[in-house]
Amino acid sequence: MVAIIVAATATMIYCYINRFDPQEYVQAFLDVSYKQKTESYIKQTGISEKEAKQVFEDNLAYTMEKFPEHVMTDEMKEEYRELFADLAKKTSYTVGEATREENGTYQVVLTVKPITLLKDTYAEFQEKAQEYATKVSNDVMNGQAMPEETQMQTEIYQIYYEVLSQAAEKGLKYGKPNKIVLHVEKDKEGKYKLYFEETKTPAGDYRIIPMFDFVKNAIRDELDIQELLGGCKANVDGHKDFVFTSRNGMPYTDQNLNLAIKRICAAYNREEEQTARLEGRESEPLNKFTCHVLRHSFCTRLCENDVNMKLVQKIMGHSKIQTTMNYYADITRDKELELFKVLPEVIKI
Repeated sequence: MVAIIVAATATMIYCYINRFDPQEYVQAFLDVSYKQKTESYIKQTGISEKEAKQVFEDNLAYTMEKFPEHVMTDEMKEEYRELFADLAKKTSYTVGEATREENGTYQVVLTVKPITLLKDTYAEFQEKAQEYATKVSNDVMNGQAMPEETQMQTEIYQIYYEVLSQAAEKGLKYGKPNKIVLHVEKDKEGKYKLYFEETKTPAGDYRIIPMFDFVKNAIRDELDIQELLGGCKANVDGHKDFVFTSRNGMPYTDQNLNLAIKRICAAYNREEEQTARLEGRESEPLNKFTCHVLRHSFCTRLCENDVNMKLVQKIMGHSKIQTTMNYYADITRDKELELFKVLPEVIKI
């Protein structure tokens, strides 16, 4: 009996030590990523201290990737690195309790109070950058040589650093808390991983939207611009943090984009007409099209290349397979017409 009790107790202790607590895991992951605290993360994952410290370094390196190395001196890079490392450690977040979902994953609500340093200092940065531009202009008018573009960019980044660091020394301010839903799941290797809540379809399913590398790079560039501008301040029906915004800081509508497309087409067609006249040929202008036509064309190209119908449905976000089938029907009809044009030559009727 004593042996059984001892064995049962040992099993309970083992299970307690090896139990997985998603809330503690998220806390440990954030602490090692932003606070450079490694102890809890090492216990959670079993990795070495060197590997745990690298998590913070990788996070910092990702931030530094946004800055053009060719215009920054080694000293400036180190100054920025130290500044952002200090800001990371002052990140404010609260990890809520975890709830287990039906599919076995865990949902954890994270409350983040964003540091508003970039937004708070943007006006001052603009003013100082304008002062520098005016000085350069006056110097050139007084006979001095125009500085190289790289030199001017270096000076602008130096101004930006000074504005940020001086403001940080005076004390950081935090914005309104934002809630972020994190999901924790175990992969095929038995390791836990985090992912953010993705876009939902009307049916309530999570939808992951694939993208080309050049699209990803364009979005990253736009996010960098947004960060320099202090972030998107628009709030439309409770939605905020828009990536693509107009000059007045409001998100683009399809009307805005269609108007931009119209202007681009008009400019291209004018140039094409002039080129065709010089080359003595007929002009080949672009037809009018809209944002929705671009989406339609993308789906058509997928169908033309015989991409699996279910995969096309998933990529396009069609709730009904019939919508996707209609595209295939159009393509099949066109292929049939093309086939019957050449069929007499092929079978020698």
